[in-house]
Amino acid sequence: MNITNPDKIVLINKYYPKGLTKKDIADYYNKNKKLILSGCVNRPVFLFMSFSKRSKIVVKRHLNERQLIFLNSNNYDKILNGYVISISIETPDPTPYWCIDLDYSNNVSNLEKIDSLEKIIEIIKDHTENIRITNSSTGYHVYGYLNRKQNLASSKKVLLSILKMSVPGNMSLTRNRRITVDLSPMNRRGGSTLIGSLTRSGIICTDITENYRDVIPERDFTIK
Repeated sequence: MNITNPDKIVLINKYYPKGLTKKDIADYYNKNKKLILSGCVNRPVFLFMSFSKRSKIVVKRHLNERQLIFLNSNNYDKILNGYVISISIETPDPTPYWCIDLDYSNNVSNLEKIDSLEKIIEIIKDHTENIRITNSSTGYHVYGYLNRKQNLASSKKVLLSILKMSVPGNMSLTRNRRITVDLSPMNRRGGSTLIGSLTRSGIICTDITENYRDVIPERDFTIK
């Protein structure tokens, strides 16, 4: 990758108090190019971009007015130019899975996070073939794989009805609560962080299905 102004800091937060530079981010995506491309083949993605350490992260969904973004070996180096912090992959329609985004406010302990995660697993396990867990910027993505592909809107309605009946009182289906059960990945043009991508906070999105009890996702997967 040919990166202009490689030492420019584009992200600074509690995980990277000294900041991440364009070069840091570009080097990460260059090292993990094969993994990223294998995860998004023939699927549109959207990008979370930051242009300076003081700027808000912006979302880019199109290369131009109409053209969706599909990453491939020909455009990868040009698109992942050091300003792209995170890559999300669109949920397909029809969809082979449910995707639940568990988000937490700052005062939720790791034990509470694990407890809420296991409650969600318990709720959906009898309705799905298998379950996968990844870490996100503020919590977890829980994927419940279905026995066949289903219409996205209809599938979301089914999932919502199951959750409404079963989600305990300390968890909410309304956004921006202490523990939020967010179904926005299942909206039309919704999506979730691609495994291997950085999240918007700069931590690595990883499959933690086998060891979610042993890791603190927002701390254990920084790139420095």
